[in-house]
Amino acid sequence: MLHNQQHLGKYWYAFKTETGAMLTGFRTVTDSKAKKTKKVVYYNASGHMIFGWQQLNRHRYYFNNSNGKRATGKVKIGNKTYSFSKTGILSCWIERTINWFVQRKGKITYSMYGSRNGSDGTADCSGSMTQAIWKAGASRPASESLRWGGYNTVSIRPWLTKNGFKNVASGTAANAGKYSPKYGDVIIWGDLTGAAGHIMVVSQGTGNNASVISTCGYNNDAYHQAVQEFNYNWYYDYDDKPSFHVYRLSDTYKA
Repeated sequence: MLHNQQHLGKYWYAFKTETGAMLTGFRTVTDSKAKKTKKVVYYNASGHMIFGWQQLNRHRYYFNNSNGKRATGKVKIGNKTYSFSKTGILSCWIERTINWFVQRKGKITYSMYGSRNGSDGTADCSGSMTQAIWKAGASRPASESLRWGGYNTVSIRPWLTKNGFKNVASGTAANAGKYSPKYGDVIIWGDLTGAAGHIMVVSQGTGNNASVISTCGYNNDAYHQAVQEFNYNWYYDYDDKPSFHVYRLSDTYKA
C-alpha cells in the first residue's frame, strides 16, 4: 500500500497516497531515502505516530523516542537491555503469564479436584495461576503446594511478594472505584479459599477498558471452557463486588 507521511503540528501522520485517507495501526515507512531503509511504526486511532513504551492489545512494544521505529531483537533502553520478537513483542513475565492462559483457551475444563494446574486437562483459578507465573519465570512453588497442584488464593500471596510483586491495592466495593486496573496486575477476589476466592491477571487494556483472563467456572463448568476473558468492571459486578487484593510487579518489564 502506497502512503506518505506528514508532520502536522506536533504529530506525524500517514495518508494513503491514492485517496488521502488517514492511516492507523502498524505501518512500514521509509526510514532513510538515502540508504533506502525502512522501519515499522504505529499510528494510533487519532492517526498520531506513537513513541516510547506502549501496550497494544495483549502485548508490550517499544517505539524509538526520536523516530518511532519499532524495536526488535536485543535493544538497550536506558541502562537495561530488552529482548523483542521479530514483530516487536517484548519478552517478559507478564507476556508469558498471559500467554499461558491464551494458549489454553478451549482446552481446559474447570475442576478443583483434578490436577488443578492443567496437566490433566482440568484446572482451577489458583492452580493455573501458580503454573502460569511459575513457568513465566518465578521461583519454584513450595513442595507442599505443588503436591496439591499449586497455591490457593490465600497462600499464593507471600509467593507473589517473594517474586517481586507488590500489594498495590486492597479493598471492598466501597472503595473499588479508586482502583484502576493495569496490564499485568494479578487480582485476587475474596479472603477465603476454595470457591470463595478467585484470581486473574489483567490481559489487555487499562482502567474501564481493562480485560482479565483466568480459569473459572463460568458457563457452569462447561467442557474445555474454563479459560475465559472478560471486561474487568463487568466481571466485578457480575461476581457481586467482592473484596479484592491487587499484586503488581515492581518491574513491569521484568524479563
